[in-house]
Amino acid sequence: MFGVRDKYNPERIIPVKTQYMEVLDSNELTDDMFHLITIGSGTVVAEIDEHTCHVSGQSVLCLDERRKFRVKAGHATDVKTVSFSPEFLNVNMKPELLRKLEYKTLCDIHSFFQLSPFLTDNPDKIAFRVCDDTFRTFNKSIDQMEKNLASQPDWYWSCRARSHFINIIINLELVFHNYYLPEPSDDSLYPIKLQKDFREILIYINNHLNEKITLNSLYKRFLFNKNKLQCMFQDYLAQSLQGYLDQRRFEEAAYFLRFTELNGDEIADRLSFSGSQYFSQFFRRICGQTPEAFRVEKVKKRKLDMKELYQIEEESRTFRETVFTG
Repeated sequence: MFGVRDKYNPERIIPVKTQYMEVLDSNELTDDMFHLITIGSGTVVAEIDEHTCHVSGQSVLCLDERRKFRVKAGHATDVKTVSFSPEFLNVNMKPELLRKLEYKTLCDIHSFFQLSPFLTDNPDKIAFRVCDDTFRTFNKSIDQMEKNLASQPDWYWSCRARSHFINIIINLELVFHNYYLPEPSDDSLYPIKLQKDFREILIYINNHLNEKITLNSLYKRFLFNKNKLQCMFQDYLAQSLQGYLDQRRFEEAAYFLRFTELNGDEIADRLSFSGSQYFSQFFRRICGQTPEAFRVEKVKKRKLDMKELYQIEEESRTFRETVFTG
């Protein structure tokens, strides 16, 4: 059976596996699994579902369980892979559910992961290059996953491994959707170059949410006028730098609370708060609930809604079988 066995509960298999390859070998990829592949250097000509694409170093390749993938020519080196079932992220995320019309509604209501880079119909967006900073962030997260999967230091090892994978998935969505920035129009206040500069700032912020970020720290790194930077946040995103930081940290914290059992201290540390008390105060200020109350409410609602969905599907299946056999 695919996955990692839980040493605390040997009957439990966690459907995820990490692997390092000196050279990308498509034969080493487990069939019928989703695959996240980071490629450090080299270039390959790959065939994905009869579509030929060129993949070069510092790229990410996202494959769903249906993709037929093989390397036709070249060598890609320094490769890390995460092979997984979406159920690793949440037990309800069965591959067949991801492709149903109801899934978009579930994403909106329960913040299920869209997995857009894996499920896209556009073969040219299955593999894409990322900047040095993002590539390092992805590989650090994979290393942390591998550490927890291998050592299983406590009862929460799978939960902690999942939290690092969640970091990757969230950032993948941002990269895939071009950081949700609209393309500049002809009457845009800022030319394309400034939009590119601003996107680089957003990329840096999203790779360093675990660090203290201020206007001064961004100015020192990018030598960008602080007043203009504030104006760009307002014009592009209709919020201040601090508003954007609060939004992104809240979003990540909410994912951890919804889909992991990380405690307040661990979440605080991952998002640059000085302790669980400050994190709790921040969370209450943003959404009016304590992190604990938020977690209980969201998990309870998700279980109730999924139970209702499965019940509707079962009734529909029974009805179809009755009609067909009758």
